[in-house]
Amino acid sequence: MIRFLICSLKTYKMADYLPAGDAEFNLWQGNLVSFTEPQLVPWGIPASDFTTLKTVQGVWIEGFAQAKVKTNRDAGDVQAKNDARKLYQQSLRTFVKQWLASTHAYQIVIAN
Repeated sequence: MIRFLICSLKTYKMADYLPAGDAEFNLWQGNLVSFTEPQLVPWGIPASDFTTLKTVQGVWIEGFAQAKVKTNRDAGDVQAKNDARKLYQQSLRTFVKQWLASTHAYQIVIAN
């Protein structure tokens, strides 16, 4: 699974590797963050950069949790989720480009 996540960064254009659907995106981002967190030191990723990503992730998770329940949401909940996803996608693309797609981290994951 992780090999696919990282391989997709090289296979597709940088703007296209994020899943389109919210549920798929949520699963993908959770896997990426969970896999990356224990690799911060070996891959030389500053904790502050990861903390920033985790902060934005928290906004996404909160917005998605509220908006995914169709019977218990309103237009404001959906807009908040969409805004959170847009911000989080930007943060993910920046983080991936800086720390995963262009460093030896990509090579290490593929080799394992």
